[in-house]
Amino acid sequence: MLKRTLAHGIRRLSFYDKTVEQYAFQEPHHLTVGDLIAKGSCPQDPIESAQYVHAQLPIRLAQTIRTIQSLPFIVGVNPYVNDVYYMYWDAFQVIHKFPPITRRSHAEEFSELLFYLLAKNKGQVKILAKGISEVRAKGQIKRLKSDYLDHFLDAFLREVLIRRILVATHIAVDGEVAEAADWVGIFRRHCKPAESLRSAMDNITHTCMAEFGVAPAFTVTGNMDATFMYPPSHLNFILTELLENSAQAVLTRQLRTGKICAPIEATIRKGDGLEIVISDEGGGLPKDKKEKIWTYGYRGHTPADEPAVFSKTTDVPAMPQAQKVAGGPGFGLPLARVYIKYLGGDIMLQSTNGYGCHCHLTFPPLKGDFQLT
Repeated sequence: MLKRTLAHGIRRLSFYDKTVEQYAFQEPHHLTVGDLIAKGSCPQDPIESAQYVHAQLPIRLAQTIRTIQSLPFIVGVNPYVNDVYYMYWDAFQVIHKFPPITRRSHAEEFSELLFYLLAKNKGQVKILAKGISEVRAKGQIKRLKSDYLDHFLDAFLREVLIRRILVATHIAVDGEVAEAADWVGIFRRHCKPAESLRSAMDNITHTCMAEFGVAPAFTVTGNMDATFMYPPSHLNFILTELLENSAQAVLTRQLRTGKICAPIEATIRKGDGLEIVISDEGGGLPKDKKEKIWTYGYRGHTPADEPAVFSKTTDVPAMPQAQKVAGGPGFGLPLARVYIKYLGGDIMLQSTNGYGCHCHLTFPPLKGDFQLT
């Protein structure tokens, strides 16, 4: 059945296709935290859940298609950007042409289609990152405002998160992913930051020892039993990116000075919301670099085209690419900020050049009326 759906659904559409416009100008339904909790607390009808996602996804996809169409010509014709564009064309075409869902078998087939599209388009962020980095490297956007592409990527990635929540929530309702009562889609009701910190620190230590033969020391302090409602995958991503940057700075300083730096420290605080503070003595950032670290594609330690573990010009250790995030080099920090701000949080970086960095993460409580989509 899935093969037949795909065979009849995918075709290359015209730039001026009116179907996309019709969907793009519709107002999508906004899912709140309360809606999400209700879906996880009470048994949901898989057919109704599939019908909801079937109605909402084409609107979201069409709006993203229109956003990509609005990019300047020199950006839109980049082959990597164009590949992502057609990923969305194809997904939109297949989903909006999916027949009405009236039986359980239809809902199951729709879930199968969503699994297929998730797997097929898994690398979309990395592909788009290559395209944007290529456009920037060739100096093809000098006439645009310096932050134009950053704003575009922020909006694009927020939509990726929204669609992921829609799909993951439906898949959980449909019973394809029955992890535990503590989970609602990608959210865990009692996410444990101490576990995420320890896991990230262990992974980074293992990587550093394997690649460099030395690793920075880490400590975790504060409220070790704190929990909060959050997607663990998002939290793991945010913490890993920040700790990797701290580890790279600390190792760099140790190699240059021959002195052992103080441990990288993460402190957990729990009040109405949750806070995590990550501090290192890796030397901090010069003012000019501090202003650029939130720019997509910016790499403060090694050139974007330098694959070596150590930069040939600065002897700075670079984390192996297998450890880097979906966006690739220079996309980790901006993407981490999108993740945390999407759910109402914030990330603030204080740097003392010649000493180290102090990163303050805030996670407010997710109240019932908070809009997820």
